[in-house]
Amino acid sequence: AIFQGYIDDEKNIAFSPLGYSAILAILAEGATGETREQLVSALHLPKDQNLTRKTYRFIMERLKNTHEYKYNQPELKNYFYIYKNYTINEDYKKILEDYYLTEVRSVERYNPDQEFNKPSGNDENGEFVVDLPDKKQDDIKNDDIPELMPPKESDEKLISFAVEDTPEK
Repeated sequence: AIFQGYIDDEKNIAFSPLGYSAILAILAEGATGETREQLVSALHLPKDQNLTRKTYRFIMERLKNTHEYKYNQPELKNYFYIYKNYTINEDYKKILEDYYLTEVRSVERYNPDQEFNKPSGNDENGEFVVDLPDKKQDDIKNDDIPELMPPKESDEKLISFAVEDTPEK
């Protein structure tokens, strides 16, 4: 089921078991109680959190900083997305950055009713503008949590713990 969205994709995409275990370990870092216990048990993590953190950092640094590739240069990039105007515990953020080599980014919620306008010219930052149409009184309903949908026209890729390998010959 996980790969069905990539059946017609013409690129080679690899999903790493290490990536999935790192995602779950990151979740375990922020979890408490029974949820944390279940994640630690499923991943067979040691009781010592520092040992877990140091091990993931060692592995991630080794994968991220190895430049011994002659033709292909896979990249390892990890992002943890937080909705804009939400906060993240600073200790948790530091753990993600220091031990899991994960960059914490702020994202805006996207509502399908919004209009997408790409600015003219070349925007190196990959920024875009979202215009919100004015709502009429009879259109107002409970929109406290709109669905998160990526913009339809975006140059940014969101690949979580996947390696895209482009041969150079």
